[in-house]
This record gives sequence, C-alpha cells and structure tokens, in this order.
Amino acid sequence: MDDKGKIKKVYKHADVKTPLECLVELNKKRLVTYKKGITLKDLKKQARAKTDLQAAKDMQVAKAALFAMFNKPEIKKRT
Repeated sequence: MDDKGKIKKVYKHADVKTPLECLVELNKKRLVTYKKGITLKDLKKQARAKTDLQAAKDMQVAKAALFAMFNKPEIKKRT
C-alpha cells in the first residue's frame, strides 16, 4: 500500500508477456485452433514486419478513419 492507502500492484518481469507470447504458450499446450489458412509462423512473421511503435501508429490511423465514418453528418435531400 502507498501513503494514500491504495494497493500498488507490482508484476515480475518474467510474468509479463505479449499476446503473441501467450499464444505461443497455448499453442505448445495444443489449446489453440487457428482459422483456415492461418499458422503460428504467419503470425510471427506479421509481428516482425513492423516495430511496436509503427504498428501502434497504423492502428491509430485506422481507428481515426473508422470513427470519422461514424461522425459524418448526413446530407438530407429535399424532394
């Protein structure tokens, strides 16, 4: 607990994993089924294709484009 009485969670570095690392572990235990045409090798290749920062920037651009579609004002036609 800190001075304000809040519980501070501390995670060991060994316990912190990326989603891909978790998927690899589940794959070793044969607890994962992939969609047709998708393999763990393909997912690893995709993960190495971009840096974490570039992937995050691309996601933000895609998210902004998606939300921009929701916020477009509709043009009402008079008949």
